[in-house]
Amino acid sequence: MTCRVALLRMQAEGLIKLPPSQNPKNGRRPPVPLTPASDPQPPLCRPVHELPALTVQPVNTASTARLWNEYVARYHYLGLHTAVG
Repeated sequence: MTCRVALLRMQAEGLIKLPPSQNPKNGRRPPVPLTPASDPQPPLCRPVHELPALTVQPVNTASTARLWNEYVARYHYLGLHTAVG
């Protein structure tokens, strides 16, 4: 059990009174706004040899980072969360 959890339990039982949180959002980031840039596209139904070549685009600007976060928030099975560690 973490110290924070123990302190919150003691406060819930009325044993102590903790000061108000200095972080009003409690560490939560606002939800990522979804734009048409990450809307689903029609499925590709062509043979592999007819598809265009794959490209890798680095995420090195604020705009590409926002788009990456939007895709992760929309399509990743865990959604967008703060990385731990």
